[in-house]
Amino acid sequence: MRVIAGIFRGRRLEMDDRLDIRPTSDKARGAVFSSLGELIPDARFLDIFAGTGAMGIEALSRGARLVVAVEQSPRAALLIVRNCERLSIAPELLKVRVGSYDKVLPELTGQEFDVVFADPPYSCSAGAHVLALVDRCNLLSARGVLVIEHFAKESFPAEVGSLTLLKAKQYGQTFMSYYVRLA
Repeated sequence: MRVIAGIFRGRRLEMDDRLDIRPTSDKARGAVFSSLGELIPDARFLDIFAGTGAMGIEALSRGARLVVAVEQSPRAALLIVRNCERLSIAPELLKVRVGSYDKVLPELTGQEFDVVFADPPYSCSAGAHVLALVDRCNLLSARGVLVIEHFAKESFPAEVGSLTLLKAKQYGQTFMSYYVRLA
């Protein structure tokens, strides 16, 4: 797995096959960042279910100013730290929060992010709960976008609190659903 674009373009990211994580494919990752375009430079980026840290590292590579990575597995969190060390990313630029998303997100209440990306395991139905928590904890900035990666057979509501579905894109068996705040 490699960083696709930006200052770390082409740099390899470490993977641990012993971890039960499913990294976002290069194709889907590239498509997400292309669709977010001008939102990324100087963005505050929240990566929920961060896994290897590839999405957050890609965001920093493309000019984000801060990434907060939420990862439940301590072992995966260490992998994110190692990937950051390999790329000489300062800990204050990519902060790793270890713990379950439903515990960590409320602790971030009021910290607004320009991009929230969530890639919950396909086998659990956490996506809808993530949407509700992001809304309730006021984590998405007024101009922000929340992207949920999910299995194509999973469906998500058109609205959750103040969040509304903007679009959904399919990449093989993967869907990316984009939410924004209602005006």
